[in-house]
Amino acid sequence: MVHVFKYKMFQESGSLGMRSVQNVPLWMIEGLAEYLSIGREDVKTAIWRSDAVAQNDIPTFREMTRRPNEYFPYRYGHVFWTNMTGLYGDGNQL
Repeated sequence: MVHVFKYKMFQESGSLGMRSVQNVPLWMIEGLAEYLSIGREDVKTAIWRSDAVAQNDIPTFREMTRRPNEYFPYRYGHVFWTNMTGLYGDGNQL
């Protein structure tokens, strides 16, 4: 359902449009789906984040974009949205 909502949003937006969605990295799209469906806190995501820090293997945006098979887009994207909304808020109480 989250994906349907997001694509509907892109489809109806004059500035975003469906063609623009192709320019959004997979980790950003899938991470947002994770964030909107499970919320800010998730045990699996916390484990992935902790492991990345412990292994000193925190990917850059470029690495996540170019190597989605190496850096799982759902988890790392969820970490991104969790951090962004932690800093700036999301306007919702999830």
